[in-house]
Amino acid sequence: MRGEELVATPRAAEVTPTEAAVLLLGMSRPRVRKLMDRGLLEFRKVGTHHRVRVSSIRAFLDNERPRRREALADLAAVQNELGLTE
Repeated sequence: MRGEELVATPRAAEVTPTEAAVLLLGMSRPRVRKLMDRGLLEFRKVGTHHRVRVSSIRAFLDNERPRRREALADLAAVQNELGLTE
C-alpha cells in the first residue's frame, strides 16, 4: 500500500464513524453511515453515538477487496472487448 498511512490499533478498539472513514476506510463519513445502515459494517450505539470495532472494519475490508478486484477485472474485460485499451 504505497502512499497510505498505516494505523496500528488494538483488536478490540472502537472508533467513531468519522475516524473509521478517514483513518481506516478512506471513505466519507456519510458513506460509512450508509454501510452501517445497510448492515455491511457492524456497529453499536453508545447513547446516541455510534461505535465501530476495528475488527469489524478489518472484516469489511477483507470481504470488500475481492469484490472490488472482480469488478475491476470485469471492467477491464469490457474495455478490451470494446477496444478501449491503449
